[in-house]
Amino acid sequence: MNGSSSDTYAVGGVASLTRWSLAHRWIVVVGWIILALLGGLAAARSGSRLSFTFDLPGQPAFETNTAIVKTFGSGGDNPPLVVVVRLPPGTTVGTGGVRAQLASAFGKASAALPGARAAS
Repeated sequence: MNGSSSDTYAVGGVASLTRWSLAHRWIVVVGWIILALLGGLAAARSGSRLSFTFDLPGQPAFETNTAIVKTFGSGGDNPPLVVVVRLPPGTTVGTGGVRAQLASAFGKASAALPGARAAS
C-alpha cells in the first residue's frame, strides 16, 4: 500500500463489511441459504427451457429432416434403430441358410416396425 486515500477506503470498506458479517453471522448464513434455494428453484425451472432439438422451421436442419421424411418415409426426425447380427465363429453370410435366416429376421423387423427402412 502506498497510503493513498483510495487504498484506505478500500481496506476500510472491506473491514467494515467483515465486522458487520461477523456481528450478524446468522443473518449472513440464512441469507446464503435463501439465495441457494432460490438459485436451485431457478435452475430447475430454466432447465426445461433448454432445447437440443433442431425443430425450428425455416432452419436448414429442420428443412433437411422434413425432406428426408418426405422422401424416405422415415429418418430425419425419427432416431435410427441399429440392429447388429453376430454370426457364430466360422459362419459367414455366404454360409448355407444364413441369408434366408437374415431375410426372415429383416422381414419380422419390418412387420414389427411399419414404415421402417432396413439396409444390410
